[in-house]
Amino acid sequence: MTTFAGMALRISIIMILLAASLSLAFVARLKPAGPGPWLFFSLWLLLPYGLMAFSLWRKQRRQQVATRQPVIAIIVISAGIFALTDIIVWRPDPQGALAVLMIPPVQIMFWLIINAIQCLRDSR
Repeated sequence: MTTFAGMALRISIIMILLAASLSLAFVARLKPAGPGPWLFFSLWLLLPYGLMAFSLWRKQRRQQVATRQPVIAIIVISAGIFALTDIIVWRPDPQGALAVLMIPPVQIMFWLIINAIQCLRDSR
């Protein structure tokens, strides 16, 4: 693993941990009506970060981490946190809960599509 790739991987892991912490703080700010909804929103918002962390960990163990994968993770994480901050903090809205439900699938979709494109590109 090159020096820049290693640094990008470390930064992406730190970003994943920060994003997970912020997501839990956002769930607390949403004030769910009980432990069931709190657990659902927490797990739902943590799902893309768990997927990215697992994917990066798996590729790192196989020595296949390229510089672009951690950078893509940082971009996807930043976009998700920006969207959550906009919906929950800057411009709260009664339909914000619906938007909060859509952010993790969009993050996962972007992560999978970009990685699939990179795999196809690398196989050439």
